[in-house]
Amino acid sequence: MALIPTTRIRQIARDIVKAVGPVPPVAAVMPSPSPAASVPPPPALPASAARPVTPADVWWVYKLFFGRPPEDLAIAERQASQHPSVESLCVTLMDSEEFRGRWRRVGASVGAALNQSEDAASALDVELIRSFKAYTGPGADGFLTDFLGTKTRVGFVKGLQVRDGEVEGYPIPGNFHASVNEWAGTLRSVVEAKGEFVGMELGRAGGRS
Repeated sequence: MALIPTTRIRQIARDIVKAVGPVPPVAAVMPSPSPAASVPPPPALPASAARPVTPADVWWVYKLFFGRPPEDLAIAERQASQHPSVESLCVTLMDSEEFRGRWRRVGASVGAALNQSEDAASALDVELIRSFKAYTGPGADGFLTDFLGTKTRVGFVKGLQVRDGEVEGYPIPGNFHASVNEWAGTLRSVVEAKGEFVGMELGRAGGRS
């Protein structure tokens, strides 16, 4: 399973804090120490991070992370008393065995995508990329041309000037612009399109034409 950077964990925790704010009285969430599975969910809550953690916060975070409420009111109260903020509560629970077990498959999938390298390049991705006929025309002065014939102005990317006029081969395991799995993901959307394909690039175009 891939390790999630601490900065990312804290960002996730802050996002949860925005969704979990001032709460109703504890009795509205956990009216008794009986098993929490019988406790009805509290209403949606506004955001507020600068306040003590309450048992109702713990209820919400357990539901989000584990798909269940705390076992009983005593556990919720103990968790609330041990953390100075909801962010702290989230970070601690994300390091628990239950959290890892529940999200292991998701983490493994994300990790495989993040850590994909030349050795890990998917044979299916490579096959898909090679199914597109490579551009065989000439290069152009001032540009780097990729395997599809798309040109990128070399002056727009630092270090690309030495490849002025070059025509690239297939991007396996990748090229200056993207990795093999990114190329495969884009090309797969083209292959799977039905009837027509509409694409839009948001942000920097990198001097491509």
